[in-house]
Amino acid sequence: MKKISLPALLSILAIFILAIAQFFIIRYAYQLKFGELEFVYRNVYEYAKPFFEVQWESADDLTQSHLDERRLIENGKISEAYLTQLQTSFINDDFISSKIEEYFQERGLLEEVEFSLVMRNISLNINGADYTPRSNQLELSLIGDLTLTNKGQLVYRHIANSEYITTDFDLFIFIPNQTSLLISEMKWVIILSIITFCLISFVAVSNLLNWQKQKQLAAIKDDLIDHISHEFRTPITSINIASDSIRNHGKDLGLSRVMEISELIKRQGSRLQQMIDNLLNTAFLDQNQALNQEVVVADHFLKTYLADAKFLTANTTMKLETMLKADEAKVMVDTFLFESMLNNLMENAIKYNRKSPVIQINSRISNHQYILTITDNGIGIDSAHLDTIFEKFQRFNKASKGLGLGLYHVHKIVTLHKGDIQVDSQPDHGTSFTISFPIYE
Repeated sequence: MKKISLPALLSILAIFILAIAQFFIIRYAYQLKFGELEFVYRNVYEYAKPFFEVQWESADDLTQSHLDERRLIENGKISEAYLTQLQTSFINDDFISSKIEEYFQERGLLEEVEFSLVMRNISLNINGADYTPRSNQLELSLIGDLTLTNKGQLVYRHIANSEYITTDFDLFIFIPNQTSLLISEMKWVIILSIITFCLISFVAVSNLLNWQKQKQLAAIKDDLIDHISHEFRTPITSINIASDSIRNHGKDLGLSRVMEISELIKRQGSRLQQMIDNLLNTAFLDQNQALNQEVVVADHFLKTYLADAKFLTANTTMKLETMLKADEAKVMVDTFLFESMLNNLMENAIKYNRKSPVIQINSRISNHQYILTITDNGIGIDSAHLDTIFEKFQRFNKASKGLGLGLYHVHKIVTLHKGDIQVDSQPDHGTSFTISFPIYE
């Protein structure tokens, strides 16, 4: 199991802490909004209270009237007639309901709010005796729906006392969509919190990915330096030893031995030159300099190249199989770079092969594209590396030869010609490169 690096762990932890912090910020903002709404609730009764008190002044007169007429008490309970008139005397839109509605309307909440004013805990004190209503009259609705006492919020309670009567006036407020209303008012806080979280998370992840990429590049650089040092040292050492042999023992070696040593010097010099050329070509390609393009008949160019390749490899076990079906299709290419692309693919097919190399080269036309396919019977490429084979300095194992620039050059050359390259490979079953170039018309 792959271990999580410390920077990755810290990034995950930072994002997690940020998410918690943003949650508490939004939660705190919601509580503040809820507190503002509570404040609105608790001020509504005070807003209507002066008008309500006008109605309350008549309660004693009504009580005295019923007391004089002996209609106040029935069977030890407050009479229904008295309670009905008491309730009716307070249901006055001009003095109570309209003022509550006006209060909510001023705050833009009238369409959202349901409210109920209820008279409850009613008791009368007549000549030192206490009387209460019947059980079904313990609560009298003055404004709104009595059922709001069960689902609404009690926001204000006023205890009213007079000479004969004591009662509570309870104001209940209910907003069916209170949560969505508060969230709607907080939408910019939520949006900005989400944007902040996303931006910081993006920066954290980007920095982590960049750190990982830099770490990978540093590892590739160190490995490349070691490999270049080794690759350059080998031909240079061979040339120095061969030169010393000719200088110190040239007279005793004989002509044939001197010729062998000269061929060794030439091969090692060519190898050194090739590595230097690869590095220089990389710099040239990375600068995206203008190509020296010309129109060529693709298959004719390919046949000439393959004829030279067969001549140069005549004494080897390599086998070339061709099937060129693009006829007179023309492409506009930089012939030097096009040949360099072919050289890299051919060299890889020979270099990474444990048996006699068999290279198949096919061409065809499809959708106004010149399609070139190069297939070998080499060692193949593991699927884990297929996504990165065209990256600079990529070598898939320590035994890989070269600087890891060949396939990078191939991909860069194809890209500069506005072409496309695909690879299909399986370990021990060879590799197939399919390259397409726009047909020149």
